[in-house]
Amino acid sequence: MKGLTSKVGWLWVLLTWAISLVAFLAWQETVVRQQVLAAFASDMQGELYRFRATLRGILSTYENLPEFLAQQPIVTEFLSNTRQQAESNSINHYLEQSNNVTGAADIYLLDPQGITIAASNWQRPQSFLGRNFNFRPYFQQAKQGNAGRYFALGTTSLQRGYYFSYPVFQQDKLLGIVVVKVDLANIEQSWQSAFSHGSAQLLVTDSMGVVFISSVKRWLFHSLGELSNVQQAQLQQEQRYAQRSIPSLVKQVTPVVDKFTPASPVLQKIQLVDSITETERHSSYLQHKLNMPKAGWELHIWYDWGEVQRRVNETLLVYGLISWVLLLVGLFIWQRYRTERQLRIARDRLEARVLMRTQDLMKTNQRLKREIEERQYTEAKLRQTQEELIQAAKLAVLGQMSASINHELNQPITAIKGLAENSIVFLEKQQSALVAANLQRINRACERMGYIVAQFKVFARKTPGELTLINLVTAIHSAIDLLKPQLEKQRISVISKLPANGLWIRGDCVWLEQVVVNLLTNAMHELISKTNGVIEVNLANFQDKVKLDVQDNGRGIPAHFLDKVFTPFYTTKSDRQGLGLGLAISQRIIESMGGSIKARNLAQGGAVFSVYLPAIDK
Repeated sequence: MKGLTSKVGWLWVLLTWAISLVAFLAWQETVVRQQVLAAFASDMQGELYRFRATLRGILSTYENLPEFLAQQPIVTEFLSNTRQQAESNSINHYLEQSNNVTGAADIYLLDPQGITIAASNWQRPQSFLGRNFNFRPYFQQAKQGNAGRYFALGTTSLQRGYYFSYPVFQQDKLLGIVVVKVDLANIEQSWQSAFSHGSAQLLVTDSMGVVFISSVKRWLFHSLGELSNVQQAQLQQEQRYAQRSIPSLVKQVTPVVDKFTPASPVLQKIQLVDSITETERHSSYLQHKLNMPKAGWELHIWYDWGEVQRRVNETLLVYGLISWVLLLVGLFIWQRYRTERQLRIARDRLEARVLMRTQDLMKTNQRLKREIEERQYTEAKLRQTQEELIQAAKLAVLGQMSASINHELNQPITAIKGLAENSIVFLEKQQSALVAANLQRINRACERMGYIVAQFKVFARKTPGELTLINLVTAIHSAIDLLKPQLEKQRISVISKLPANGLWIRGDCVWLEQVVVNLLTNAMHELISKTNGVIEVNLANFQDKVKLDVQDNGRGIPAHFLDKVFTPFYTTKSDRQGLGLGLAISQRIIESMGGSIKARNLAQGGAVFSVYLPAIDK
């Protein structure tokens, strides 16, 4: 009877707990929903900021280009000379070259009536020459003396583009307008979503709410609301989307607002129209948006509403499971303290568990010791491999200079052979004075060969990599002398500005010579096809460091390669000029001496590599 009463009591406890739990979860559902929405709002806002930065970066690249071109003498002279406009090949070539250099879609000139009189696409079948664009807002904005900007489909190419314009004035007289078109046709391909909850959909709308950029191609050229007759008439007048009809994409927009979450008012629930939902997996989305007022755009990020509800349900389920776990733990603890026997069992189990943990800790400690020894061994092997890689790189440089070495040695050998043959003849004629003169010349030729071989022998020797006090000027002179034959063969001038008293650092002389050789070799390869190639080597104190600059007057490093120049095996040269290890090895060498190396392009053209090393006061 007592057992039956105990079971009934347990059932009442469980039933009461279950009812209380259901009531608690029903009350907590609103709070949980707002917490989930707040988390989504934070992540979605971060995505919007990232995409806005991407779009701004694309547009800012070309924003000042029309103003720059409008100030060029060739443009102003062309627009102010009516006779010259009849022969526009030179300005067309200039615009075409500017377009190729900047990577814009098109660059063209309009006269004050909006007619295209010069264009970068003047040789293409769909050239803008002769076309009238006075209906475009960017023309009207520039005509009023302002810098213009406008988004639209191209009337000729039907491709999405953003237009920048700038007027050309001469003594308050409008001569024409420079227009630069930026291609936005494939901008979605550059987006890689990092949204933490999964796949998000991104849209960009114009000032009328028309979608012109979308991660879902089917949503392009739909509006997020019904367009008024005035808006439709304006779109037709501006020919922003050619002759396309703009259907609505959204059926209903519901604000998501609650007092628990201050971020919620920026969120909305989007319901797609029925004609769209027939071909879509999802019919409702959670929306967050962000303005780009300067461009006149609005960025929208959508996330599946069903996924939001799923996360709410999962959170509630976790709450429920935790509650049940807490209940079971409480019952277990209460039952545990009921009898002394259960206490002894628990104590025995705890002691056994402590013993087991102690054994596990001992095993873990032994394993950690083995791992430390293995890591130390691996680090030693890594240092050895690095030194071997540096040595291999030096030998590779010597291999590339083998032809120059051969040429430098062949000249004195040929001279020695000729002088020796002449000396035999002079001996037969008993002309000892001429023989002595020839022997002196042979001696000087041998000294020259010994100097050349000694240079390459010092450069090729294997060094332990120990840091000692060295004069950086000496290492630079050795590297320049090593490459002097190749530089003279390519007719490349080297201008060095080095302190007369030298600059002292703590490092490895042979490794530093290799770094300078690598930098000079890269500059030389860049200048091979240039007739007036110049390499400048500058060394000076910079704050508490020594700064070494190696710069050339070549084409410079492409912008998208700048962050990869020190990546191993990454190279833009042919296989005969290297494998892409020189700069990576140079970076490792400089960092091992406590320094750093950086690369950048010069405004006047060319590239410069800067090496920073800690200075030593000798």
